[in-house]
Amino acid sequence: MPPVYVTVNWPDPPAPAAERRFSLANVRWLFNGTAALAAVLLLPVANDALHVCGDEYGVVYAGVLAAAVLETVAAGRRQPRWRFRVFTFLMAAVTVATPAGLHAISYPITGV
Repeated sequence: MPPVYVTVNWPDPPAPAAERRFSLANVRWLFNGTAALAAVLLLPVANDALHVCGDEYGVVYAGVLAAAVLETVAAGRRQPRWRFRVFTFLMAAVTVATPAGLHAISYPITGV
């Protein structure tokens, strides 16, 4: 008589619940709020600096790239850097509230 093989298929154990990646409870409102307020207060200074640079959209692109790099560096740290967040908010405000920023937005779309 040939041997008989018995296979028991047990169900896989349930997977552990995935950790939530983002929650509004984890947002530091005071940290981000003061950084945004500081960026709004620095906006006239940034606008004057862009005028000195000739209102070139390339300066805005470089600033946005620098802000992205700084935020990436700060993401690996336990304590985020307030100065980096202020710079990020400042570059976001510069992009939508200054002539150079609006030119930086419109140039890829219109080519002018």
